[in-house]
Amino acid sequence: MDLLPYLAAGLLLVAGASKVRHPDTMSDVLATIGMTSSRAPLLLGLAEITIGAAALVVGGFVLWGAITAFYLAFAALLGLLHHNGAEINCGCFGESSTPIGARQIAADLLFRVLDRHRPVE
Repeated sequence: MDLLPYLAAGLLLVAGASKVRHPDTMSDVLATIGMTSSRAPLLLGLAEITIGAAALVVGGFVLWGAITAFYLAFAALLGLLHHNGAEINCGCFGESSTPIGARQIAADLLFRVLDRHRPVE
C-alpha cells in the first residue's frame, strides 16, 4: 500500500504535463463551468506538476494533503459535469482523455485513500 501515494503523485505529474502540452481539452472542461481564461489549463497543469514532483521528492503532510485535495476536487468537478449531462472529455490527460463518466469519478475517489495511507515522514 505504500506504493499508492507515489503512483498518485506520479499520475498527477503526468496529467499536469499533458495539460501543459495539450491544454485545449481542459479548456473545454473549464469553459463548461465558466472559467474561460486561456491561461487556466496551463496554470492548472503547472500546479499539478509542481505538487506531484514536490511530493515525490520532498514528501510531507501538506504535499500529500494537496494531492488528496486535487483528486477530490477533480472527482467533484467530474461528478457535477456528469450529473448535468456534459458530453465532453474529462481533460485529465490532454488529447488522450476519455468522456466524463462514472469510471473517471471512481478513479479520482479511489485516490482519496491517499489521505489515510500516505507515506510516514
